[in-house]
This record gives sequence, C-alpha cells and structure tokens, in this order.
Amino acid sequence: MISPENSSTTGMLSRREALQRAAFLLGAALSPSIVAGVLRAQPAAGGTRLSAEQDRTLAALAERILPRTETPGAADVGVPAFIGRMFTEFLTATERGTLTGGVAALDSACTARHGRPFAALEGGKQDDEIRRLIASKDAAEREFLRLTRELVIVGYFTSEKIGKTLLRYEPVPGRYDADIPLSETGGAAWNRP
Repeated sequence: MISPENSSTTGMLSRREALQRAAFLLGAALSPSIVAGVLRAQPAAGGTRLSAEQDRTLAALAERILPRTETPGAADVGVPAFIGRMFTEFLTATERGTLTGGVAALDSACTARHGRPFAALEGGKQDDEIRRLIASKDAAEREFLRLTRELVIVGYFTSEKIGKTLLRYEPVPGRYDADIPLSETGGAAWNRP
C-alpha cells in the first residue's frame, strides 16, 4: 500500500496523489472517512475487526469487482487487507455497520438461494448476486455495495503494484539538468527526464 512518506523523497505516489487519481477514475466524491483514512493516518475510535467469514466474503466480492485479467486483480494487490485495515482503523461506526450488515445480508441471501455463502459460490453466481445488489431498491443493500466498491477501487489504485505497473507513475520532479542542447531533447524546450 501507499507509504505515508512524501512521494518526492520515496519515489512513490503520495496518499494525496493516489487518492486524487482514484477519485478522478471514479468520477465521484469519496466518503470522508475513506479520504481521512488514506490521506492521514488518524484512526477512528473502535478498532473492531472483521471476522474470518466476513473477510472471505469481502475478498470474494473485491475479486469479482476487479478480477485478474491481463492486469492484477484486487486480491493480487492486497485489497482485502486494505479493506480490513480501513474497517479496523478508519471507518466510522456507521460505515462499519453498513459493511458488516451488508456482508451478513449478502451471505444470508446467498445461503437461502444457493445453499452457500457468497464466497463459496462459483463466479457466475457471484456475478448474479452483484447484479441483484445493483438493481436492488433496498437502500441498505445499495449503500453496502457503494461503500464496498469505493473501498475496492481506492485500495486497488492506491496499491504500490498498480501505481508502478498499471498507472506507470513517474516520480516528479525527476532529474534536473540545467543546460541541455535542444538537439538532445528532440527540439523540445523543456528538460529531458
């Protein structure tokens, strides 16, 4: 995950830069506690943890939201651990309740329909359950899906692996050469990288 140090000294995206990129990719505002959790390491009160079953469900859901293709999936870059840390240290009590209540409702619905919790279903059935959540009129289900997607996307795009391989982050300001002939820069009137 992103280091709290300044990116100009570590060669990594700073939390602020990564969050701004993730927000740009989302095209939407992020919840205040996720912003607080990513931008500054100011823990929320509580410190409760997700159960092993809740972790499995959220990890399976994260992997269906951002599966492995030619690029790494959510599990490959540590999104489930990111969600666990956000839950434990940064989410508000209301958001923790939304997450745990949503996981419980999802697993109950899956068990009633398929005889197994969400994490134990095949990919196609998991996708059907996600489509059901998307189409749901229930405010609690929609809020659970919104919060989960937000955590998955922020966790994914603030991971070091994605920053280095997918986003191809180039540390700025980079090297500075004060006096370069234009012939060496291809005629460009700015510094070479």
